[in-house]
Amino acid sequence: MAIILAARWMASSLDCLRPPKTWHVLEFKTHGTKSFADLTAKGVLVSKPQHGAQMQIYMHLTGITRALYMAVCKNTDALHIERVEADPAMAERLLDKAGRGHLRPASTGADQRRLGLVRMPVL
Repeated sequence: MAIILAARWMASSLDCLRPPKTWHVLEFKTHGTKSFADLTAKGVLVSKPQHGAQMQIYMHLTGITRALYMAVCKNTDALHIERVEADPAMAERLLDKAGRGHLRPASTGADQRRLGLVRMPVL
């Protein structure tokens, strides 16, 4: 399942995985050797705070409470997979900092339409 986010100030897409219990935001990134080593040592929230911020915003605006971060080392094809829990306070701070504090989680179909969220099946 892919969710397309579209608004005047942002256009992006995110992928979602629906395990038996809850939806997850999926984030896929590639890294060079040095960046990948730092990521595996420190975790995504410390090593790549911009990636963590991106997942927090996606989770907050969609109402999804978990994310799965998957990274591949471009040089070795090594994988790093990490689960990230939603941090609503962090997402609120990020939105306020971006001047988008008026955006709130999409908890209903009407909210999703208001934010321009469209769910499309993956083929």
